[in-house]
Amino acid sequence: MVIKIKYFGVETTSLPLTIELPENSTIEILLDYISEIINDSIDSLLRSAVFLVNKSRADKETVLHDKDEVHILYILGGG
Repeated sequence: MVIKIKYFGVETTSLPLTIELPENSTIEILLDYISEIINDSIDSLLRSAVFLVNKSRADKETVLHDKDEVHILYILGGG
């Protein structure tokens, strides 16, 4: 299945915008696939991010489906 990915709050030049995953994959599996492609510093940011699947809040155990759109939001703190 093919998943579309959008990133917010991280540099995306080395990150995939689509990825092919096995059926019944979760966001955790998606993150594992992404971490194989990128460096470790971004990996830690992605694992602490907030996730949306098709514009609805999701957690790392959420099962993905073909053509889902996953938003990965790294929440920046400050004040």
